[in-house]
Amino acid sequence: MKIEQWFIVGATLLFLSGCQTMKSQYAGSQSRDTTPQFLNANETYNLFSNKTVESVSTSSGITSFTYYNPNGELIQHRFWTERRGDWRVLDSGEICLTMEGRDESCRMMAVKPGSLWAGTKDRYYKYRTTSDTPKMVVRYRQFIEGNSL
Repeated sequence: MKIEQWFIVGATLLFLSGCQTMKSQYAGSQSRDTTPQFLNANETYNLFSNKTVESVSTSSGITSFTYYNPNGELIQHRFWTERRGDWRVLDSGEICLTMEGRDESCRMMAVKPGSLWAGTKDRYYKYRTTSDTPKMVVRYRQFIEGNSL
């Protein structure tokens, strides 16, 4: 073989060796698995802390924008009005919100990993887990660093 041919073969092998699937950062996930995987407390806290989050109720379609202050306070804009409250994450990974005049509500967070091949991003959801079958109640559109309200 000529040097040019060896170079082409080597470059091709090098290129193909980089085409491996990458393991998801979420515990127990498979590279192409699209089933929801519940987040632990650290993952949930890091996802929300110091972020402005756009969320949509899966039942009503109502969109909210909420800033999660690392000190446990939150500010939410919904229906062109501002609401305030508190948030925390339990050891189980549940995120708990207490809005003005309302009781605390705790829900599990889950991720459906995106696909490198399909060009999709990870998608995050909040689930009510009061029955045997978890029910998706909120879909998250974006997480923006800092307070963007």
